[in-house]
Amino acid sequence: MLHVTPSVARSDGGPAEVIRGLIPALHHRGVAADVLTTDKGLAPSDNDLIVADWVRVVTSAGPSSVTFAPHFASAMSDGLSRYDVVHVHGFQSYPGTMAMRIARRAGIPYLIEPHGALDRYHWNTNVLRKRAWLRIADAKNLAGLSGAIYSSELEAQQALDVLPDTRAFRMNLAVDEQLFAIDRTTKREGPAKIVYLGRLTKKKRVDLVVRALAETPLRERGARLFIAGGSDGTIQDPNALAHEIGVGDQVTSLGPVNSARRRDLLSECDVFVLPSEDESFGVAVAEAMAAGARVVTSQHVGIAAPASENRALKVARNDPASIAQAVVDALEDAELPGRARAHAEREFRWSIAAAQAENAYEIARAGDTP
Repeated sequence: MLHVTPSVARSDGGPAEVIRGLIPALHHRGVAADVLTTDKGLAPSDNDLIVADWVRVVTSAGPSSVTFAPHFASAMSDGLSRYDVVHVHGFQSYPGTMAMRIARRAGIPYLIEPHGALDRYHWNTNVLRKRAWLRIADAKNLAGLSGAIYSSELEAQQALDVLPDTRAFRMNLAVDEQLFAIDRTTKREGPAKIVYLGRLTKKKRVDLVVRALAETPLRERGARLFIAGGSDGTIQDPNALAHEIGVGDQVTSLGPVNSARRRDLLSECDVFVLPSEDESFGVAVAEAMAAGARVVTSQHVGIAAPASENRALKVARNDPASIAQAVVDALEDAELPGRARAHAEREFRWSIAAAQAENAYEIARAGDTP
C-alpha cells in the first residue's frame, strides 16, 4: 500500500498522527505500507518518521495551503507498479490530486481519507475555490475512486454532499495506549476540576465552557476550569471573558502543553468538556475516554452518538445552561468513568483501525462493487 499525505509534521495535526499510528499497525498485520509526503512544516520533533525506511520525502514549494511539490509526480511514478492500492490522505492538495491522477492513469485502485475536509463546516468555508478545484482538477479523479475512508458515521453522512456515489469505508481513529494505563482510583478533594484540551479557535466553543461556570447548578459547586491549548487569535481571551462574567478566579489558562502534560491533565480532571461545532471524529474526546475521564461533548462530534448510546459520555447542546447541567450529571454518575474507558478500549486502538483499513484495501484491490 502507498499512503500519500501532504505532510507528516505534527504541527499539521490529524493526518500526521494517523500515519504515526496506522502504518506501524499495518506492518504488524503483515501489510506492506509506505508513505510518500513532502517536507512541509517539518521540525526536529518529526524526525521519528523522517528516518523511517518506509517514508519518502520530496521538497515542497510555494503556498503551504496547496503544498506544491515540483518533483512529486516523478517520485510517485518511480516504483508505482509495486503497489496494489494507493491511500490518499486529505483533500484538495497538490500531492493528493496528483496521486489520484497518477494512480487512475496507471490503473491502480485508490482510496481517499478526507480527515474531516468534507464536513459541512469545512466545506462551506472558501466554497467557491473548493468547487472550482473539484470541477477543474478532481472531477475525473473522484469519479474513479474505489472508496472513501471515514472515521465516523457523522463524517460519512456529511461527505455525501460532495461524494454521493462513492463507496464508504469506516476506520476508527485511535489514541496513545498509555492513556489506558492511567490510574484514576485516587479520590480528589476540593472543587470539581474541569479540563478543556484543544486549540482555542472559534469552532471549539471554549467560550461556552467558561459561561457554563456561571450557570446554576454548576455555579453552586465552585468548579475550576483549566484550559490547555494555543490560540489562533480568532476568539476572545477566555480569561478576559471569565472576568467579565464574574468567574475569573475559577479559570486557569495553561497555554500549549506537551503530550506528558496532556496525560497529567486527563488523569487529574473530574470532567473533560469539548462543545465543538465540528469534529469528524474527536480525538481529544477519545483520549479523555481512554483515560477514564467523565466526558461532556456536543452532538457535532463524530464519536459522540455511538458513545452516548453506550452511556460512555454525556451529550449537551451548544449553550452554557445545557453544558452546566451535563457536567453536573457527569459528576453525579459514579459509573461513567468505567463505561467511558470500556468503550474506548473496544473502539479506539490502532490494531482495530488497521484491520478496518486492510478490509478496505482488499475490497478496493478486488474491485468489488457495493
